[in-house]
Amino acid sequence: GDEMPSKSWKHLERQAATALDGKRNPAAQGIGGADVVDVPGWVVECKYRATFTHDSLYRSEKKKRKKELETAKFALVTRAKGKKPLVVLSLEDFQKLVREAKGAEWNGAD
Repeated sequence: GDEMPSKSWKHLERQAATALDGKRNPAAQGIGGADVVDVPGWVVECKYRATFTHDSLYRSEKKKRKKELETAKFALVTRAKGKKPLVVLSLEDFQKLVREAKGAEWNGAD
């Protein structure tokens, strides 16, 4: 029963840690404030579910933009009434942003 979801969220944590040049910190499970995926400069929280409303919305809106996406990246900005906007990106695009930001910091430090 519980084995498959456990493997799925652990896989997601490993995938995020690898993509973001961080490391998975299994000792942080259940400890408030500790990063499960340790990426310097970021607090990365991984959540795995069978479905998420924002995931479905992201994918359906992205499908409508095939022509533009030949030469551009896609981001979905959402806002619940009375809340600050959120940005949904693919892990691959977020990885590129994190790595570009690191490069800019490293270049600036030289």
